[in-house]
Amino acid sequence: MRRNCNQITEKLEDLHAPDENVTVEARWCQLRNVIQSTAIEVLGHARRQHQDWFDDNDADISNLLTENKRLHKAYMDLRTDASKAAFFRCRRLVQQRLREMQDAWMIRKAEDIQGYADSN
Repeated sequence: MRRNCNQITEKLEDLHAPDENVTVEARWCQLRNVIQSTAIEVLGHARRQHQDWFDDNDADISNLLTENKRLHKAYMDLRTDASKAAFFRCRRLVQQRLREMQDAWMIRKAEDIQGYADSN
């Protein structure tokens, strides 16, 4: 944490002394850019936010999509009947698994809501 503060401090010190000809807006943009770039260096980019059903299965979905992309690339590189069949089989499986994950999440969510309704 201390190191992170030092990084911001160092970068802020590197900012040029205020020039009388520079507008407040330009100085603000400069400050914003320094803080933003330092935050990205220290913390990295935030992962995308998805619907809850997607977040709950993020690792599984990533694996499915990685395999799908790999087979798609193989099919694009070498257009054979076998690579085409493998890609379309994988795509169908990915779509099926995504629907199953979403359906399971919706069922759990509906059960939770029903449980809340029954308790009142």
